[in-house]
Amino acid sequence: MNTVELIQSFDPHELFEKICSETSEIAAQVILCMEAPKALIVFEKFPLETQIPVYSSVAELNKVTHQELDKIHEILSGQPPETANENGFEKSGIDTAMDLMFLTLNSDMNKVTRHLEKNNKKLYDSIIEKIYVFEDLVLMSKDERKRLFSEIDNIELAMALKEPGRDIQECLLSCIPSEKANIIKKELENAEKFDDVDSRNMQYKIITHIKNLENSAYEKALTDANESIRLDPNNAENYITRAEVFLRLKSFFAGYNKQERKLRQEKALADVNEAIRLDPNNARYYHVRSGVFIMTDKWDKARADANEAIRLDPGNKKYQDALMFLD
Repeated sequence: MNTVELIQSFDPHELFEKICSETSEIAAQVILCMEAPKALIVFEKFPLETQIPVYSSVAELNKVTHQELDKIHEILSGQPPETANENGFEKSGIDTAMDLMFLTLNSDMNKVTRHLEKNNKKLYDSIIEKIYVFEDLVLMSKDERKRLFSEIDNIELAMALKEPGRDIQECLLSCIPSEKANIIKKELENAEKFDDVDSRNMQYKIITHIKNLENSAYEKALTDANESIRLDPNNAENYITRAEVFLRLKSFFAGYNKQERKLRQEKALADVNEAIRLDPNNARYYHVRSGVFIMTDKWDKARADANEAIRLDPGNKKYQDALMFLD
């Protein structure tokens, strides 16, 4: 059993007893190696004065080295690991910090995030930057917002709506039944009772709920597309389908993680390139690639592909409209 497996095998309460007297850096390393729900149990057992440095240390981590894992193994078991931790353990500390923020809305976590905002603004901003702007919920269709808000408690929704301006509030509330909207508006009249940190945390909770829904749809569509390519690797249409999965799904969270968005666009471009290699006379493929180039601000390439799509299919109005947008 390697160290990460050992950590994950522990009951969270027993694990806390093992590390509660260790440094905040070691506690953070252990928490990084845990699954989020169990990590939260361990984290919340620390007193507030310890939670603050532990949380900061978690957010700054991206890897636990093999030497650090060996030390943790000895702390937990009293002996060196039987299985080598040669590669260490890599995981985004900021993502872990976000998970902790999302899973708890208690007052201590609010104090932790306030402390981080005051004393390590750069790190705090790094976490906040990864949280999708709540106001961009207006980009969802009314039906999507209606379905989403029907699953959210009135008080929680009012708490999340405290910070956005009145125009955003009205837009977001316009899609829900009037009775529910009136209850939320009444709560907003006394919005001062909601703490700003509570409001931001509730916004993150709602956004994460949407992200989880989209993740499920994305994973299923991607699995299906991968299987189609595995069964028929020389079918250009299969690559276009997977490219459109990369581009279409998770579009609402395009700004949630810039690195992830860039990676998906690169994967989509690689798939479209392969489709064009397999079927170089298909106008739609150039139209799709033109869209990818627009997303990545490569306007000359987008225009060239738009022209090629029209050359191959001169009567297609959609392609003509796309070129007019680029001119």
